[in-house]
Amino acid sequence: IDSSPPPAPAVRCNTHPNPESWSMERNASFSWTVPPDAAKVLGYHWVLDKHALTVPSPDNGQFSTATTANVSGLEDGVWYFHVAASDKAGNHGREAGHVRLQVAHTPPPPKVSSPTHPRSGEAYGSRLAVFHWASPAFSEPIVAWHYCLDQHPDTVPDARNPRSSDLRA
Repeated sequence: IDSSPPPAPAVRCNTHPNPESWSMERNASFSWTVPPDAAKVLGYHWVLDKHALTVPSPDNGQFSTATTANVSGLEDGVWYFHVAASDKAGNHGREAGHVRLQVAHTPPPPKVSSPTHPRSGEAYGSRLAVFHWASPAFSEPIVAWHYCLDQHPDTVPDARNPRSSDLRA
């Protein structure tokens, strides 16, 4: 008799191995380990969503007997892949293996700071402004940045704006 659910499989994303790095790759490949279970694992339920702690089940997951899954056409954003095992005694895992991946067709914005104007809500007497930015982790090298200075918080610089390969202006 086995009345215990199988433990969570250890899961990894083969196409997006660094969960902190943004990738342009819109197709993802996942693999996971077979967890130990007295009744032996029958298969797995898996889900790809935007929630960090989802536990797949027969009600919300896709079933597979394989230890791999592929997903294509991912939209930009932070995604989580989850997999839980089910055993031959009919027990479904209450814990899932999780892996995070980040997809962006274009690099995410950098973190911008100013040593001459460090607090954005304050006025400064100096007309000389220096800005620094840090490159986010991205799967492709970032070779240049477009930048602008205006009074609109939602402005997105483009090819019409100045370009710099330095991390400051």
